[in-house]
Amino acid sequence: MEPVTVKLHHPILDFGKPVSELTIARACTFGDYMDADEAGEGAHQRLGFFVHRLCGVTMLAVRQLHPEDMEHVAAAIAPFVAGGPPTGSGQVAS
Repeated sequence: MEPVTVKLHHPILDFGKPVSELTIARACTFGDYMDADEAGEGAHQRLGFFVHRLCGVTMLAVRQLHPEDMEHVAAAIAPFVAGGPPTGSGQVAS
């Protein structure tokens, strides 16, 4: 799967640096699923954990995401988590 970048309408901070886009760089592994189970049972906790793992940002940064941005990130990350349809090369969700 090719990486997908989501531009954030509401930038966040990660390690004190502004983040204006998130790139989903890889598909989920079984280890990610196992670790997500430990992170929490709620759908939001699991989604946040997958964003943390697949986009390479801290959980503190994930918690800062605006709901509008998280909706776009969730749609873009779904194929990487569930093995859905392939995305296009360099596809940008906004």
